[in-house]
Amino acid sequence: MLTKNPARNLLSRLLVAPLIFLGLASNVAVGQEKPELNIPEAARKTPEERSFKKKIEPLLEKYCLRCHNEKKMESGIRVDHLDGTMENNRLFLWRGIQGQVDEQAMPPEDELQPTSQERELLDGWIGQAMNAALARDREKNGSIRRLTVSQYRNTLRDLLGLEED
Repeated sequence: MLTKNPARNLLSRLLVAPLIFLGLASNVAVGQEKPELNIPEAARKTPEERSFKKKIEPLLEKYCLRCHNEKKMESGIRVDHLDGTMENNRLFLWRGIQGQVDEQAMPPEDELQPTSQERELLDGWIGQAMNAALARDREKNGSIRRLTVSQYRNTLRDLLGLEED
């Protein structure tokens, strides 16, 4: 946007021109916003999420979903909403599922049983996915260290040039 001040117009042109030449501000120069990156959905998923869809979800559907769905919820457990994202609030559920499968407590004896390879696959996937989930950076949930009074004063002085108490 051009202003009535010619010196300001010249200054803004001098600042933007080299950026345009370098191709860094081509969208800024014409007043357009940056285009959003179109990252495919599959590329945004973790390896655990991708393998969940292929290998783990069919096992849960075959052996668990009949009793642990939205309507039935045996023992208050649902597995129909699990999608392999390993959210922090679901890690406890996954740990419980892993324990039940390891001890061969689930599925019950009168139900269709997974093979030992399927049990190993499920156990290995849960272990690997939980390790990845526990290793990722987590939010601090607002637990930020507070500045001391002298640090606060120094910060204000450095950022804003204020020399006041």
